[in-house]
Amino acid sequence: VATLVQIPQSDTVKNRPLSNGFSSASPNVLVATVLKNKFSTTTKFSVQNASSGAIDITVTFYDADTPSNPAIPVNATNIPAGGSKSFDLGSMGQLPGTFNGSATVTAVAAGTSTPANIVASALELSTNGEAARAFEGVNGGAKTVYMPSALCNAFNATSVYAVQNAGTAPTSVTVNYSSGQSDTRSINAGQKESFNACKDKGGAAMNSDGFNGSATIVSTVSDIVVIGKVGGGGRSTAFLGETAGSAKLALPYIRWTRDVNFNAGTRQRSFIAVQN
Repeated sequence: VATLVQIPQSDTVKNRPLSNGFSSASPNVLVATVLKNKFSTTTKFSVQNASSGAIDITVTFYDADTPSNPAIPVNATNIPAGGSKSFDLGSMGQLPGTFNGSATVTAVAAGTSTPANIVASALELSTNGEAARAFEGVNGGAKTVYMPSALCNAFNATSVYAVQNAGTAPTSVTVNYSSGQSDTRSINAGQKESFNACKDKGGAAMNSDGFNGSATIVSTVSDIVVIGKVGGGGRSTAFLGETAGSAKLALPYIRWTRDVNFNAGTRQRSFIAVQN
């Protein structure tokens, strides 16, 4: 696995958002969460042409706050082989001033209807601080997705899952936490729902303070893709939900430092969650 390191232009590097390189591509990519001036965060994502010729792409944005709103298509044409197109939601006039949603990307060979291969990765950047996250676009989902980290005010951090319906029909999705608690929602095609480990959509308590565990997410009808986010206690990170496990895993970027450096914010630590 190749890993991309994005380093802020500053004297002290407080965040290093990471995204994996890709070993395969497809004509369809899902970006499970995109934000514009929402939760003090704005998303930037890039779509790369993994085909041998120029391509045209269509990005379709889905509104999570008002799911009844029509989807918003945005087109980009004639992206060369190996080239990429970046979308900074903060400067996109096609979207309202604030936006919380998801996106799908489809690609065809330029000027045709023949499917073409792409990959995508995203950055979430704070609009009022130094928080930064990175994650990959997903080529396909599954009906069961595993999340190795679920936190409710544990280590001063809480996890939130963005779950996107990757299919063409509505589906019922249940997040099953290792605590025994569960949260079920209905999600329309292309749309996302956000699941907070501490509370349900109505604000009722989900897991107790200090909960440190994992989750398994199950969909009844359509495949889903999931992005997990952990924030608080000086952390801002994102990770993909996994559709299968393996007897051996490789982690290409590990850091550790003494308390004096970590507490001062000048160096980083890695935290690893392993789920059965």
